[in-house]
Amino acid sequence: MNHSPIFDNGTRIKLELLTIIGNASTWFSSENLSMMISIEKKTILKYCKELDSDAISFNDGITIHINKSKGIFLEKKDELSLVKFKLFIIENTLAVKLMKRLFFNQPCSLAQLEQELFISESTIRRKIRTFKSIVAEHDISIAYKNNNYVLTGDEAQIRMYSLMAFWITYKGNTWPFPTIDEKKIVKTIDAFLTHHGISGASINETDKRLLTYIFTITIIRYHLGNSITWQKSWDPYIPTNAPFDSGKVLQDYFLPKDELNFFYLILQTFVKTYDFNEVSSQIIAAHQNNQTQAFLATELFFSRVQEYFGFTLDERTKQKTYGFLLSSHLFADIFKSFKLGISGVDINQEAKESFPTLSKKLYAFIDELAKTTDLSLFQEKDTLHMRYILLFSTFGSLTVFEPVIRIYFESDLPDFSEKIIKDTISNMFTNWYNISFNTQSDQPSDLVIITSSMPRIQNIDLAEKEVLYIDSTLSVDDFFTLNQVLKKLRIKKSLTK
Repeated sequence: MNHSPIFDNGTRIKLELLTIIGNASTWFSSENLSMMISIEKKTILKYCKELDSDAISFNDGITIHINKSKGIFLEKKDELSLVKFKLFIIENTLAVKLMKRLFFNQPCSLAQLEQELFISESTIRRKIRTFKSIVAEHDISIAYKNNNYVLTGDEAQIRMYSLMAFWITYKGNTWPFPTIDEKKIVKTIDAFLTHHGISGASINETDKRLLTYIFTITIIRYHLGNSITWQKSWDPYIPTNAPFDSGKVLQDYFLPKDELNFFYLILQTFVKTYDFNEVSSQIIAAHQNNQTQAFLATELFFSRVQEYFGFTLDERTKQKTYGFLLSSHLFADIFKSFKLGISGVDINQEAKESFPTLSKKLYAFIDELAKTTDLSLFQEKDTLHMRYILLFSTFGSLTVFEPVIRIYFESDLPDFSEKIIKDTISNMFTNWYNISFNTQSDQPSDLVIITSSMPRIQNIDLAEKEVLYIDSTLSVDDFFTLNQVLKKLRIKKSLTK
């Protein structure tokens, strides 16, 4: 599920539902939606009704149909209307309104929020408590001073939190910075990229848009009086910023050296930076020459990972992934307690659920690295676990680290029909489960799949096995049920491994 560092659980669920029902022109039963996002049926219905009410208020090309027998269906004028509807829901949450006021240092009293949102003071206080708990995860506080809510904490943390919050919320679909000229920022970023020989098809529009968000947040926070406090521990990274020297390209914004250095450090933490060979090689060489914490951590990782996990990495793979790993360690050294990436996907939670054995071993590996070195960045276990999971996915299938789920398929279908069903199951679930089909009924199996037309199964030992009956052609319901069974078996086998 996608997450946001500002949304409450209700908003997350509504956006997740919109993604599902908005991307398919079909009816969804509440049961299927319940299985797809692991939420109770009655909760699904509750939020679908809220979406229906939201769509009526939005009144611009979105209709939510709720039918007792058919289920839920989203009718949309076009894709743009769906994007606008999501933004409408987002913009009307207290969290976003509060985030903007806090970020822009605008007056933010209880009375103002009550008047703007038309909700009671007690409701506002309750929602603010929820928001406080969310930002507290990033070592940021919301204080009430002089009848006003204000954001407090280390400015580096606030900058990264703000970037993630604004990007995950808006995805670049709109310009949420009314005090800054969007066209001027775009022109500046284009000039910055051109200065470094990056232009045209070598960088996509989404990445350029993200750069405009990063730079704009830097400008706004600094000129509102919220300067970066440069840490002495970051000094070794100053030479690594040399490849980003931009001459007079950024001079119009009157940013001091510390602000520019911090902006460049953020650029170094983004993996796309290392797609540009000339810049990448200069950055990596600078880290090596200055023996930075990020460089030492990266070298330590590569020296230990193969023996610990029992695989071999060739030099080409190491070089290909070096920038990603270096940027990950740099991020962990600069920023604290960020469990989400810029995409907003909770990779840690998904990994714990989908790849429990690998996830557990990765955490143990990080613990070992932390114990055998004085590099403090290894204390950022969730941050590194998230990045390492992504890294491992480039090495090969993550399922190879999980226990094998052995399946025996019994049917009266022709061989070619059996093969089609087996291949379909394998292709559907290969990225999520380590499955293998047995050829004989007496081989040890975890799951027996039987076609509903089979009249006799007396000769198959079903003791302590999961049994699934399917039709001769796999239906959508069969896939949902099979996924639930495989998930149950994966949990069971990972606990006993």
